[in-house]
Amino acid sequence: IVTRGINTTTPTEYEDYVKTLRVIAFKGGTLALNELLEGDDIPETSGTEDEVELIGVEKLKVGNGGGAYTFYFIANEEGHTTTENANLSQVLAEITSENDLNNIEVNFTDKNTPMLMSTHQTEYIEEGVDKSITIKLVRTVAKINLNVINETHQEQTLTDITFSKMDVQTTSLIEGSELPSSEISFSPYTDGITVPADGRIGDRIAYIFESSVTGDNGYVMSLEWNNKQYSESLSGVLGAEFKRNTELEINITLKQTYTPEFTVLVVAWTPIDVDVPAFE
Repeated sequence: IVTRGINTTTPTEYEDYVKTLRVIAFKGGTLALNELLEGDDIPETSGTEDEVELIGVEKLKVGNGGGAYTFYFIANEEGHTTTENANLSQVLAEITSENDLNNIEVNFTDKNTPMLMSTHQTEYIEEGVDKSITIKLVRTVAKINLNVINETHQEQTLTDITFSKMDVQTTSLIEGSELPSSEISFSPYTDGITVPADGRIGDRIAYIFESSVTGDNGYVMSLEWNNKQYSESLSGVLGAEFKRNTELEINITLKQTYTPEFTVLVVAWTPIDVDVPAFE
């Protein structure tokens, strides 16, 4: 196994840290592999430029002969729970049905627990031949990155910052086609944001599960500044879905005319690449 673009040594690197990696495989709907890689199974690597190889990982051998296998990879299962309040790690260890795996729903967990990631793909394995698989782990959450630039020459405070229709507290473990929706606003910056005169506050990060909106009312960001309410539509860049592993970057410039200028972008959130050989 070769790991790239992950961090296994610094838990504070929340977005990239991989503590455990479970590999589950099915062949024709029958379970062929279910192994948890942790500790010495995963090499130490401290950044996206590192590349460390493990050779001959016996845990990653499937024993049902050659053919098409559907592989599922789940990172950082420990500390997470399902919507039935079951321990996710225990549920995954006992999984025998591909349908049951795809139907697992999980609860939102704060940053004290490593970020849950997953992916799946189908590969053809030739009996007795090593097979190298490259996967891209997909974070189960979406990300908001808020930056505020103050041009008013005085300290300014933004309050009541909300994102409409984004407060989703559960999601599917394995990425699916149908996204949940919510009528509740997401309010991650409850203490407001204070920006010094002619200063900048950057990288105010918030994480949320993916969501969708229907009808004419799309995503809207709202805030209060200088005793006035302001809002900005986010649907022009998000459309009707705010998908997992997506970063929404919002830059607000507080102008000397006491009007806020919004720049909203959807930017690439660096994928977590893992090369996995030695399936046979």
